[in-house]
Formats: sequence, C-alpha cells, structure tokens
Amino acid sequence: MLILGNRKQQEILKEFFAKASKDKDFYFPFLILEGPAHIGKTTLVQKLVKDFLGNYFLTDYIELLDFSEKLWKKHQIKVDSEDEIKINWETFIDLGARQVQDFLLKSWFSGYKIVFIENIDRMTIAAANAMLKIFEEPLPGRLIIWTTTSKEKLLDTLTSRAFIMRFIVPVDEDWKNIKDFLKNDKIEIFNQYKNVLFSLSQMRPGIVFSILENWDTIASEIKEMYEIFEKFINIYEKDLDLWEKYSVLKQIVENNWFEKWINFMIYYFDKKWDFKEIKKILFLKQKKDAHLNLDNLIFEYSL
Repeated sequence: MLILGNRKQQEILKEFFAKASKDKDFYFPFLILEGPAHIGKTTLVQKLVKDFLGNYFLTDYIELLDFSEKLWKKHQIKVDSEDEIKINWETFIDLGARQVQDFLLKSWFSGYKIVFIENIDRMTIAAANAMLKIFEEPLPGRLIIWTTTSKEKLLDTLTSRAFIMRFIVPVDEDWKNIKDFLKNDKIEIFNQYKNVLFSLSQMRPGIVFSILENWDTIASEIKEMYEIFEKFINIYEKDLDLWEKYSVLKQIVENNWFEKWINFMIYYFDKKWDFKEIKKILFLKQKKDAHLNLDNLIFEYSL
C-alpha cells in the first residue's frame, strides 16, 4: 500500500472494514481523516474501499476529489451540481450535496453504500447544511468518509457527529522501507537526493513520489534550484548584508521557485529546531497568499 507511517490509523480503518464484512449490522460511523495534504489519506481510502467492495466498487462507491491545485482556482462542492471536470484528457464528475444524498438513498448491491469526499472543507456552507439531513437520519449500510487538512475548518454540527482520525507527516523512521514503494531505478536517486526531496516536499510522500516519477524531466531544474537555495542558506548563516540576500531571493522569485523555497526553509529551520524563524517564514507565506507585493516582501525578509 502506497502510504508511509500512520500505522495505527491504518490498522483502525482496516478493523472497521473487517468488522463490517463479517457483521452486516455493524454500525459505520462518519469518518473524518484529518491531516496535511499529500501524505496518503486518499490513497489509503481508495485501497481499502476497493478491497472491501470488490466487484461492487463501481456501483456502490462514489468519490468527490479535490482538483483545486490542478484547476488553479477555488474548487467548491455546491448544493446541487453535476459538473464534468477534464484534467489531462480524463473526465471526472463532481457532484453536489443533493446528488450525494440521492446516491445514498438508492438500493445497494454489496450491502453498503460508500461516499468519499476529499477536503470536505471546500464544501460551501449551504452544501454542508444540506448534508446534515444524512447525519440526522442515518441509514444502515452507509459509510461517509471525509478528509480535511484541519477539523477547525469544518462546521461543529459536522464534526460533532463524526469519528475523527488524525494523520501526521511520516517521520524519519517511516522512510526506512522506502525501497518497498519505489522502482529500482528510483531508489538510488532517492538515496542521493534525500535531503533535497525532503526539503522540497516537507517529507510528504505524495510530493516525493511525484518528483521521483518525473525525475528525468525535472532533475536539472531541481539541481539548479537547490544550488540557489543552498547559496541563500550560506548567506543567511554568515549573516551577510541584505543586498546579497535580496538578490538571491529575487532570483528565486523570478524563477517561480518561491513556494518551493518556503518549503525548503521550513524544513531547514525545523531540523535546527528554530521555531522563531519558521514563524517568520509562515508569516511571509501568509502575506504572499494575501497578494501583497512580493518584491516588497522579500526585501522586508532580507532586513
């Protein structure tokens, strides 16, 4: 299974499905998997549901995936919607809360109806309120699984009815068996560029695997990027004047590497246990996300 770490959480979910397969009267709680993006929550759910439903996977399961990052816009679940989303020549159907309700009310083939919603916090308040009917009048043999980066983003009326499982970014110990997840030609690359991969991804498996999968086309850019990042660290550690810091940051921005530089710096300061600097970097990111002038921000950070 392509998910590192969170072994206890994996076992709990497997136990839910194992009990349900043996006992048709087993009560499925509403599940919320909380944790950072790209650490394997969606992959885990898809694997377990496929194993559980078997031949009925296509008839008794629907999923609403979050394409916000790929669409470059805010992607929301509405009350009533059945949009076709096309990404890389593939077509996905994105449903609204009403369509999810209709699906759950239909009869089943396997004995269960399962709905998986990725990043439930992208649901509009109106859609979330529409979904409440499902929780107020739960039907047997229904399972709803959500993911979210933070339960604080959700309505209390939703979280109060759910069983919440917290997933965390894998620690160093979890990466020891990485060879079991990679093709042979990628293991050597991983070992050689481990620090680069970890700093750019903040140790999130989904991002690490994506970088390795596309390594042949992006290797030269990553090497160049990392050289510039290390140059900045050298300037930072020697406490050289602000113009040198600013000129390197300017180069990073011009190459569209600013977000990756932020991840690099967070990883760097985390290893040094320098939480004061992490706070400054996160504050810088907040300002950038608020669309403040980036040139002014990097000059201010260089001071």
